[in-house]
Amino acid sequence: MKKALLSLVCITLAIGIVIVSLPATAQTPAKQIKLKFATHLPSMHHGYRNLIAPWAAEVEKRTEGRVKVTVYPISN
Repeated sequence: MKKALLSLVCITLAIGIVIVSLPATAQTPAKQIKLKFATHLPSMHHGYRNLIAPWAAEVEKRTEGRVKVTVYPISN
């Protein structure tokens, strides 16, 4: 009976420690993800200015800065 009670106390204590430590690990900041996007369009092209650049900015905005997109257009 004492062994069963002792093991129950140990299990309860272990579960309590895990539960208490969860919020601390959940609040750690995530590592930033860096995406590289290459395109055949020059930076002055309307497709780059109206589609690709706004898309990259929207990705960063919606992920709250966790994803950074670097766009590589061809040189002008």
